[in-house]
Amino acid sequence: MIGSILRKDLQLLWPMVLLVTLIQACLQWTWYKFGFFGEDLAARELLHPLTVAWFAGVIGLTAVVVQQDAVPALDQDWLIRPLQRSHLLIAKLVFVALTICVPMFLLDVARALATGFPLGPALAEVAFKETLVIAWLLVPVLALATLTASAAELLLLGAVLVGVYAVGLSAAALLWGGDSCPTCNTGVVWLQRLLQHLGVLLGAYTILALQYYRRRTQLARAVAVLGAVLLVFLQLPWSAAFALQSWLSPEPGAAARVSFTFAPQDQPAADAATPANPARMGVGRAARALLAGDLNRAAQYLQNRALGNAPDVALQLPVRIAGVPADERLLVDQAQLTLWNTQARKLYSSSNAGPLDLSPVASGEPAVQRLLIPVAFYRSFGASPLRLRLDYSLTLVRLQAQQRMPALARRFQAPSLGRCALNLDPEALSMSLRCKKLGAAPFCLSATLYGTQGRHNPEVLNCDPDYRPDLPSLTYGTSFYGLELPVHDRSGMIHYPVEGSELGEAYLLIRVYAVREHFTRALDTPIKLEEWRAPS
Repeated sequence: MIGSILRKDLQLLWPMVLLVTLIQACLQWTWYKFGFFGEDLAARELLHPLTVAWFAGVIGLTAVVVQQDAVPALDQDWLIRPLQRSHLLIAKLVFVALTICVPMFLLDVARALATGFPLGPALAEVAFKETLVIAWLLVPVLALATLTASAAELLLLGAVLVGVYAVGLSAAALLWGGDSCPTCNTGVVWLQRLLQHLGVLLGAYTILALQYYRRRTQLARAVAVLGAVLLVFLQLPWSAAFALQSWLSPEPGAAARVSFTFAPQDQPAADAATPANPARMGVGRAARALLAGDLNRAAQYLQNRALGNAPDVALQLPVRIAGVPADERLLVDQAQLTLWNTQARKLYSSSNAGPLDLSPVASGEPAVQRLLIPVAFYRSFGASPLRLRLDYSLTLVRLQAQQRMPALARRFQAPSLGRCALNLDPEALSMSLRCKKLGAAPFCLSATLYGTQGRHNPEVLNCDPDYRPDLPSLTYGTSFYGLELPVHDRSGMIHYPVEGSELGEAYLLIRVYAVREHFTRALDTPIKLEEWRAPS
């Protein structure tokens, strides 16, 4: 009976299948024509709408084929025919795999080959990607479709679930503020996302079992609503997430020699970027936030000043870091600040203590730990003897590979980078590096432009922590990444040793860094806050 159901659905839905396949073909062609820098204007303009059309098409086709034999309806002949419900479920899954995943697999492989990737790795990567499409997208959509008998009902159910999710986010933000998602905007957020995907998949299987084997529609709908709530409130604590990430470290024990000590004898130099005047501090921070494009933060600073609320007080602590070899780098994933009084009573705690400036470490100088303390707390305890503890979650990365290329090379490839391209903008102000790679992209890489006689421009470092393994995009089977290198400043305020006119004899040195170990360190010391206030 599986074959009969499959033939029936194909006869009824072949026009929609053809349309979805055409959308997939257009999307893959657009990705290919986009190239490295969006050279094709039509491809650049069509990429976003075709991606939206792809999601709409595959979701719509999955929902429609399920509703050909709707579970909640009472007028479906599968309820009275001698038909096993497991056969019906398998037929729907096979239909989705044949009409969506098989064409997508062939088109993804064709684009990978056209880009220049070898057949074997392309087949493996695309097969993995299609598996994720089935598990993370198609099965959950299929499960939700079993809860409704028509497209209108499905849209209404989707709106309800989105509303529940939005209310949950608002409630979490009101209850816990920035701590409502401990791993968000960090390199370990992939663990939280993976937990959510696994939860959605488990919920989808539960709904499918309830619908096809019990026809418990109301209970299955309750499971869907509960799942939307759990997506918000079921969050991995930072300590658990980072402990799991540490357990996955490629080289446990590699950071054993890395140490952190408070260096009170090394008073940080005056930081002109941190004004001491509270009234002027708010304006300066607002201006910097505005220039960085953060309109919300800029508005908040100005609002605080208008209401007479002084901003946080900035502190600077010297931290001596030892045991980091020259070809390795240290990344700070999180710094937890805790302050106690002399009676060991906790007075203040923050999961985001402030940035640790590691740039002086290479020259043997202490790092500068910047802290932002609420002004009310500083006024109450700034002159009191306290105990400060900083709990660092850290990642040690080392140089994995480096590639030297002529600065004017248009295309090149390397095992650690994939297939790459360099582009000099028409005014020779900057160079762009873009790479496509099968598998996970390197999250930490640097590029330095070298000229003749050993001259070179400052290193451009792009380390955006992302510790997830190879989890490809659902619409694009390869990683796409890059960075920008300035070579000329039109204003004349910055002079680069190697500028655009010398690129014919220059070369680019690209370094790729990989994780050695995720680890923790703690810094515990008595302190008086007023002694470490950032100077003007």
